[in-house]
Amino acid sequence: HFMGKAGEKIYAQNGSDGLFVYENQVWKPLAHHPLLEEHTVSSILPHNKDTLLVTTLKAGLFHLVKDQLIPFKTEIDPQLYVHRVYCSKDLGKGRLALGTTSSGLFITDYRGQVSQKFTYEQGLQNNYIRDIFLDRDNNLWLALDYGIDYVSLNSAIHYIYPDKENPVSSYGVRIFNQNLYIATSNGLYS
Repeated sequence: HFMGKAGEKIYAQNGSDGLFVYENQVWKPLAHHPLLEEHTVSSILPHNKDTLLVTTLKAGLFHLVKDQLIPFKTEIDPQLYVHRVYCSKDLGKGRLALGTTSSGLFITDYRGQVSQKFTYEQGLQNNYIRDIFLDRDNNLWLALDYGIDYVSLNSAIHYIYPDKENPVSSYGVRIFNQNLYIATSNGLYS
């Protein structure tokens, strides 16, 4: 079951009864679709004036137009079906963040094309994204299974890890002749 806010409205999924919207202190039916009987909604976001973006744990993404659920195909659908979309956040400027249960965070555009991916291999503490918070500087804070991570979306450098198999201490960083050099306990990297 799901309950969440999208825009100024509150939405809920009630098992096999479908999606509801809370208006005038009453839950009103919004959409009843066979997919909603079998799959759990994980988030709902405003998409444009008359469309909502609905994410599900195991069935991917959908547009909700009036009372119709329309599949929203992305290039990562096979991954989303397996790794489950647990949360999402509209990042503005046509971008969307999708948090998964075992494949980290995807940043896509509203056509479903991935522009960035953040995982354990890129520096997250783990790949289970439980919630996403967008701060006033348009950077992300991720609630994970075992901690909180910060993702700087406004920087060209997201994570520097010269040797993923051998974590090392950094002692100095310099730019020389337009190259970045990192002095570590294991040597010099550029």
